[in-house]
Amino acid sequence: MLENNLLPKKTQITRKSIISIVLIWLFITALIVFILFGYESWFLNSLIIIQLISIGLILWNSTIPKKLLFLGLLIPFFLGFIVEYIGVNYGVIFGEYEYGESMGIKFLGVPIIVGVNWATITYCTAAIAEKISTNKIITSILGALLFVALDIVVEATAQRFDLWEPLNFIPPINEYIGWIIASFLVHFLFMKVVKVFNYTIAFHLFTSIFVLQIVLIYFTNTIL
Repeated sequence: MLENNLLPKKTQITRKSIISIVLIWLFITALIVFILFGYESWFLNSLIIIQLISIGLILWNSTIPKKLLFLGLLIPFFLGFIVEYIGVNYGVIFGEYEYGESMGIKFLGVPIIVGVNWATITYCTAAIAEKISTNKIITSILGALLFVALDIVVEATAQRFDLWEPLNFIPPINEYIGWIIASFLVHFLFMKVVKVFNYTIAFHLFTSIFVLQIVLIYFTNTIL
């Protein structure tokens, strides 16, 4: 069942949502300004804080019990971390790569914040996909595709900002297939637990991250 309502509805905008939307775009604008005026170290130091704030806004705006949402978010957090652990230490799923120092404290070679990133992006992509179809298989596929689309854009500047770096050349198609399969499973299991989303917050978070990456690609002359 397809729906044609991807843009947030006015009825979904609450006072809490307005505050959150303003904060989202304020922080993203600040990150862009840091880069444009040469404060790259500020930009890198802010990345982890922004990710924690993002997951905090998702929980704050939850329309379901926060405990349930928190437990649901643990699925992409831990599964994402496990997938990254396998990728970093065994070179399977995504090819051989390693994380840089810009993403903070690592455990078993994987920055802990990566689990938060998986939880945040999975929530956002699941919420957007759920607006397109109510079929869980289709929604999980769409969510995985959105997840990978964002990854492609982020990957364009990953080495530039020491986020992660491939250790050898792997045909991109192998990496993206691995991302889609892993993300599909994470979305499917996540949406078994979390069935109601705050689409407005998810939409703005996902869009702001996408906009940030496009701006970074343009102003740092990074080539996809």
